[in-house]
Amino acid sequence: MNHPPKEHAQRVVESFSRIISASAATHIGQKHMLELQWLIESAIANAVHEELQQITHQVDKLSGALHHAAKRFEPNQPEE
Repeated sequence: MNHPPKEHAQRVVESFSRIISASAATHIGQKHMLELQWLIESAIANAVHEELQQITHQVDKLSGALHHAAKRFEPNQPEE
């Protein structure tokens, strides 16, 4: 990821603020904009976390397969 989730969320909320009307921005208020930013940041962080978990699982499986394959070529290593 090129930008940390907080920075990306802030940019999304800033973009959103530019496309809504001034009256909508006033009605929504700064507090709710910050809550929106936090929700977006949390969603991004959660998506990244889930993806990293999947990658970690794949690396673990590959590591196990490599370990198992390497044991076939080492003469004095018992298989597990």
